[in-house]
Amino acid sequence: MFPRQGKVVGGFITFALTHLEKTQAHRYVLLNCASAKPFIDEFRQHIKRSSRGRKPSITEVEKRINREFTDWFPKRIMNPDIEDTISDDIKFLAQGPAPYARRFTAYNINGFKFRTLSREQGLKTQNSGVFLMSNTSCVASSADRNARQADLPYYGKLEDIIELNYYGKFRVVLFKCKWADTTRDRGFKRDVWNFNCVNFSKLIHTGDREDDDPYIEASQANMVFYVDDETDKEWSVAIHLQPRDVFDMGQDYEEEIFENEPYQQQEFEIFFDVDYGNVQISTEEHISEHT
Repeated sequence: MFPRQGKVVGGFITFALTHLEKTQAHRYVLLNCASAKPFIDEFRQHIKRSSRGRKPSITEVEKRINREFTDWFPKRIMNPDIEDTISDDIKFLAQGPAPYARRFTAYNINGFKFRTLSREQGLKTQNSGVFLMSNTSCVASSADRNARQADLPYYGKLEDIIELNYYGKFRVVLFKCKWADTTRDRGFKRDVWNFNCVNFSKLIHTGDREDDDPYIEASQANMVFYVDDETDKEWSVAIHLQPRDVFDMGQDYEEEIFENEPYQQQEFEIFFDVDYGNVQISTEEHISEHT
């Protein structure tokens, strides 16, 4: 479901995910997983049918998916009527990641060597610029009233690299970024030479609110280099870089970091303590450093 892509550079730490981190990170993985799309579409239709004769707007539907799908999904797939038809991969995905994750400061992927902002402090090189083109329906922020069917450019600065572990079944590496508000003129423009310019004093999806989406999958990231605009200090010109072969792919850390957490693969009921009768169908910081 999630083929391993890229490699960590340097060491990592194991840390406990906060509720907010886990909610935001898992939601992004879930809503961007191709295997979950049929269930997302089903939930979307359920929202439309349950709106009591009033047709909900696209914005309302997408916001409800963002807020409610992660709770609805495990109940849906563990319904006794269909449970036997659901693959183990889907069940592991629905239960969410383990409470402990890995944190990296550098990661090689897509022909680029990314470093977090904190990792590159004091260095003369810049490897923290992130770009992706979104082609999905999106809401710019929790206060935004309008859903947009993208192709929208997103420009960010890499703050954190984490790896979620879905209890040994699969792992997903995510980039957490500071995202300039490219959905509005206040954060994105083209200059007279047709270069893309971004303003990082105007941010979206900061991660402060549960509805924010500060994460992307590492596999989605391309690298950009930001050059300060000398005529307007708040703006930076985004220079797109070409991927190249990365020969130093870093060390490959394969040791299991969840070996002290007992887990019985077949006993999915321990993760799904729900009342199936109410399910509508178709509706303590513990950080250890490793080197």
